[in-house]
Amino acid sequence: MVVQVKGPSVTVVSPGNRAYYQGPGEALGLGRGPVRAWWKEGVLWRVWPGGGQETLVVARFEHGVWLGVPKGLPLGKPPIEGWWLVRLTGSKVKGLERLGD
Repeated sequence: MVVQVKGPSVTVVSPGNRAYYQGPGEALGLGRGPVRAWWKEGVLWRVWPGGGQETLVVARFEHGVWLGVPKGLPLGKPPIEGWWLVRLTGSKVKGLERLGD
C-alpha cells in the first residue's frame, strides 16, 4: 500500500493487503518513541523512527476483519467495508474516516 500524507489528510495511493501505523512504538512492542510501521500480508515489513504526535492506522476492513493489521490493535468495527483512517487515543478509537478505494 502506498499512502500519501498531506497535513491532516491521508490518501491510499495503491491498495493491497497492507496496513500503516503511526504512533508510540511501545504499543506494538517496537521500543520507545514514535514510529511509523508498515505491514504486508499481516507481517511487519518496515519500521522507521519518527512520525507525528497523533496515533493513526490506515487499513482495509473487509468481511468483518481488518486486513494486514496485527491482532492486538483496538480498531473497532466500521459501518462498511473499505479503506479507513483510524485515529486512536491510547487504546480507544477517537475517529474513523473512510478513504477512497
